[in-house]
Amino acid sequence: MRNIVLTILSCLFNFLSSFSQEIKFNGNIAGCKSEMNVSSVTTNFKLENSPQFENIKDGFQLFVDPKQISKDFVSIEENYFKEMSQTADTTYIHDVENWSSLPAVAKLNEVKKEKMLDEKKADSIHAKNNQDQQIIWLINNSPEIVSIPTVEGTPILILQAIAEDGKWYPIQYWAFGRCGNGNSITKFKPEQGLRLISEIPKGTFKTKLRYRTLSLKKFYYSNEFESTIDKCAFIFNECLDCEGSGETRYLLDELIAHWEQ
Repeated sequence: MRNIVLTILSCLFNFLSSFSQEIKFNGNIAGCKSEMNVSSVTTNFKLENSPQFENIKDGFQLFVDPKQISKDFVSIEENYFKEMSQTADTTYIHDVENWSSLPAVAKLNEVKKEKMLDEKKADSIHAKNNQDQQIIWLINNSPEIVSIPTVEGTPILILQAIAEDGKWYPIQYWAFGRCGNGNSITKFKPEQGLRLISEIPKGTFKTKLRYRTLSLKKFYYSNEFESTIDKCAFIFNECLDCEGSGETRYLLDELIAHWEQ
């Protein structure tokens, strides 16, 4: 399956090789102590019937209503820990010292503690995902199936903003870890949509923003909306294996080459 995905992504890379590369901001911003952040997009990975929005266009669309804030969003990660808090058993525990020699009662107590921790993690994730998060919709308003690359179920999405020179630049990057097993393709049938959330940007620089993603044929952009950001978010620190974390940072065009390798 992975070979098939890589073959498809290789075709994508060849198709997009004629496109201009993502424009990086090369200006100087005085007094910056921060830099561009990783994409904060999260999904519940539930393809559902496309919602009806006023004035939405035909075709595959990214749609953002800046006033629409997440209130009861449940992510893949939250679902996982919630499930583990209810179903974990002794086969789930691996990191307790001398586990194999513990008596059955002690093992059951460790499982109980693990379940409580998982429940707390799920509650914490839910609280974070429903505070200062805006909703983004990927909507297939076309008669064709649209294929979107995803990483562990999440479409590859970054945020762009207009700088003082009037040009669009990325203010988020995408990060891959050491393991690429989560790379896949999600197919959107006609009239299907996917809901995502992302942190609402904050700062003192008022500008226009938009989200950008890619399919197997083209890039897609959301509607533009106004917000404030930190100017330092334009600064991209291009590093490999940042401080040994296993994280490699990519702008949207650059990660196509990463998938193609």
